[in-house]
Amino acid sequence: MRKHLVVIGMVAMFGAVAQTAQAASLVFGSISISGAYIPVNVGSCGTQLSCQGAMTTLGQATGIDFVVTNGVTSPGTAGDYRVGGTTGDFTTAGIISGVNGEMGKIKDISLTGSNVNGFSAAPILLFQLNNSGNFSFDLLNFTFVQTTNQLDIFGFGTIKLAGYLDTPGTFYFSNQGTGVGTFTFSATEAAVPEPSSMLLMGFGLVGLAAVLRRRRQARKMA
Repeated sequence: MRKHLVVIGMVAMFGAVAQTAQAASLVFGSISISGAYIPVNVGSCGTQLSCQGAMTTLGQATGIDFVVTNGVTSPGTAGDYRVGGTTGDFTTAGIISGVNGEMGKIKDISLTGSNVNGFSAAPILLFQLNNSGNFSFDLLNFTFVQTTNQLDIFGFGTIKLAGYLDTPGTFYFSNQGTGVGTFTFSATEAAVPEPSSMLLMGFGLVGLAAVLRRRRQARKMA
């Protein structure tokens, strides 16, 4: 049985965000998770046995089967991953990482543009944690490029972390037939005023209010 290690990383990077005391913030930090996958032809994956016969190269795959912890193929059933490391808000949120890091589920991906035999096309709740339930990633859409023995998947989705605002993120998977896949995520946000700009704006509003107040007083005295 051919198995491939997959390492998944997510990074959320932002500029300053204006907040009130009650407002939640966008996610800032990174998380890496790892597991294993098998490239398959999803049309032949009605059962675990038939999916074993459908294993193929990345360049010919119509889907990615993420396998369970013991390495057994699980076509149409979410595979397992473990959190390897966290930084920033992912650490603050209490997500356990390392050798005994939290386990999660990642759903099998269909590259056909539609759901086939349990393999899902976007939009899809791609992965989430098993126990704490405070983290997940929704893959909203994606496109991909295949060559003879290579697969690159590019997508857009939403990072969800308990206590934080839903954070836009990009999804990227690349494998060149080496047996190692990599997922990376980066987040973006609409531009917001920098603190210095907001301060100047505040001074301007105070000054304008003073001018208007003096004009009203002058009219009363006239």
